[in-house]
Amino acid sequence: MTDHVAPIFLFSTARCGSTLLQRILGSYPEIATVSEPWLLVPLMYAFRTRGVYAEYEHGTLVSAMEDFCAQLPDGRRTFQSELHELTTRLYQHQCEPHHRYFLDKTPPYFLIADEIIEMFPDAKFIFLWRNPLAVAASLADWPQRNWGGLYRENLFFGLANLIRAYELNVERAHAVRFEDYVTGDHETWLRLMAYLELPFRPESLGEFSGVTLTGRMGDKHGVNLYQSLSSEPLTKWHATLANPLRKEAARRYLAWIGRARLATMGYDADELYRELDGLRADMSNLGADAINLAKVLVTEPLRFRVRHMSNVRRPSSLRYILGAGRSI
Repeated sequence: MTDHVAPIFLFSTARCGSTLLQRILGSYPEIATVSEPWLLVPLMYAFRTRGVYAEYEHGTLVSAMEDFCAQLPDGRRTFQSELHELTTRLYQHQCEPHHRYFLDKTPPYFLIADEIIEMFPDAKFIFLWRNPLAVAASLADWPQRNWGGLYRENLFFGLANLIRAYELNVERAHAVRFEDYVTGDHETWLRLMAYLELPFRPESLGEFSGVTLTGRMGDKHGVNLYQSLSSEPLTKWHATLANPLRKEAARRYLAWIGRARLATMGYDADELYRELDGLRADMSNLGADAINLAKVLVTEPLRFRVRHMSNVRRPSSLRYILGAGRSI
């Protein structure tokens, strides 16, 4: 354990290559990390009246917490200060004396990124972006996953929330594109390590294969699949999105994100549209996709009613597929 450690928060949605980036950074002797802590999710949700499903009455808990904090010397600020100290101490327990940072990579932090940034003035914040078409395709390739339904949190709400958090804190944060770092581009790594105030070690781009992330969370498949940097993932999404139904859904997804938000992420909308339109038509999975769409048409009204408990309106997968979704 060390008494002097600052957190690094790696923010991204799922399937953006965050585990790979975490392992590379974890190969630095100054950085400690573990699989996925999820530590701050329940702590931050202690004051959220919606989005929590529990055996106890969460709304009552929120009221009790608010009453308790109202009687603290400085109200919620005191609670946040103590929560900061508790979290930092827990991070320190994962560190050795030579560590300067503890890297926390927890995908659901896209739900609470703005609150984390506010609570940790001493932390570093890395926002990882990836071509949204590649992210959608990667989610579609996951077995028994529906990238328009079950993962709307990543494709829609999570992405919009991260972009908003980054724009509000751009002077304190550092953005990295998956497409830049995965090729081993040294300029990308030099800028990132300068932000972390550490010297760039080119050997880290090969040494990460020896970094083991213990625990049940994280992308175990990706860890086994990628033991070295490769540009192969950059075009892997082409085959997944090549059938007409998926191409049309992908076009509507890009339109929903919008040019301004794509630019914030570092992507040119016209280039993405051209790359998508240039895919050779492939009828693979077309029948299965049509069946899945029919299921969505039947089940989406019920799912949408359930989702009303969320504190932020999230576009339904049906609205997305039919192009009726609106930005959040």
